[in-house]
Amino acid sequence: MPGKCYARCVSQDQFQYKEEQVIDKPASFRIEKIAAKYETVYDTVVVKAAYNKVVPVPAQFDVITEQQLVSPATKRWVKGKGDVNCLSQNPSDCEVWCLKEVPAVYKTVTRKVEKTPATTREELVPAITKVVPRKKLVSPASENKIEIPATYKTVMQKTLVKKGGLQEWKEVLCQQDVTDNKVKSIQMALIREGYDPGTPDNQMGPKTKEALVKFQQDKGLPVGNLNFETLKALGVE
Repeated sequence: MPGKCYARCVSQDQFQYKEEQVIDKPASFRIEKIAAKYETVYDTVVVKAAYNKVVPVPAQFDVITEQQLVSPATKRWVKGKGDVNCLSQNPSDCEVWCLKEVPAVYKTVTRKVEKTPATTREELVPAITKVVPRKKLVSPASENKIEIPATYKTVMQKTLVKKGGLQEWKEVLCQQDVTDNKVKSIQMALIREGYDPGTPDNQMGPKTKEALVKFQQDKGLPVGNLNFETLKALGVE
């Protein structure tokens, strides 16, 4: 087309990038050891067994008070006074004797009378015990198998879409259009994109060309010459 310029450019391989989830670390297992559990219980231990012992039961007595006969009642003659009316001259004939009752004599006697005889009885002697603590197993030691899930990471999958390397005719900036201002715009755009074309001097020197080729290679653009695809990518009109 008149007024336009074209040049052969080496095309780069064309790739398509797609994010994919890949396994970073596969699933695994870990063993968690669970300690045995115990509780304290208290046992009652017999130190001395209970037994029966024989206990004597003494006899029971009642105290009785009673009158005991010392001498029984009797009769005896007691000489009395002479009879004043006696007519005998013999005093003996005038004697008076009286028969009197002599009461019985008693004494008070206290004595014990057995009420119940002595016996024995059995008495239970309680056992002697003590409380002893001990450890009782509640649950034995065990192992718990715990699954550790796989972890994933996002990677950029690179797929070749179009093989490069062939020389293609691409529209390029005509020589008369490669002005100082245009070169400076390219240099500033490269700096903005993170490439080093050297100090902007409006000249397409070796450092600027090196930075430009690196930019084209990184972006998958046709390499060589100021083709319009590169200019567009740089934002240079």
